[in-house]
Amino acid sequence: MPVGKLHRQIPPQERIVFVHSWNEWCEGTYLEPDAKNARFFLEQTREAVSIARRAIDEVGPYGLSTAGELLKIQMAKDAGAIRVMHATRMQVHYAWRDLVDERQQRVRLSAELAALRQQIMLMKAQAAAEMDAREQLEASEMDTREQLEAIQNSTSWRMTGPLRRAVRLLRGELKRTGA
Repeated sequence: MPVGKLHRQIPPQERIVFVHSWNEWCEGTYLEPDAKNARFFLEQTREAVSIARRAIDEVGPYGLSTAGELLKIQMAKDAGAIRVMHATRMQVHYAWRDLVDERQQRVRLSAELAALRQQIMLMKAQAAAEMDAREQLEASEMDTREQLEAIQNSTSWRMTGPLRRAVRLLRGELKRTGA
């Protein structure tokens, strides 16, 4: 019997839905939750009863079939909107996670860059110290050469030359050089 006709004939306190095949597994007519469909069939039954109640409430028992179809369409539309919102939320979640990963990478790279800059500063300071030491050595070498040249150009050095040769001869250091 159609739902609209039943609604008109049965008082509200006597309107009860009886489930005939709760677990007729062999016939394929069951509502009992299972591993494959979980609670899908129970939820579909509840949805059908809910649609019928809303349709009767909105248009009365006479326009029930049209109102039921409209409510089904509206519910499908709402479910689609929820799926779109869920997909958008997931995309935002993934984008946020990528952003957090990029921020962490940027922080890590900034720390590495700061460490490299510090190493460069230390290397520059070390290079400057080595340059200063080199310049000091060159200046010291130049002073030493100037002093040696001054000694070699001095009168006393020239006058003691034969004496130095004699000392070398005595020590056996002078070789036949033709001098």
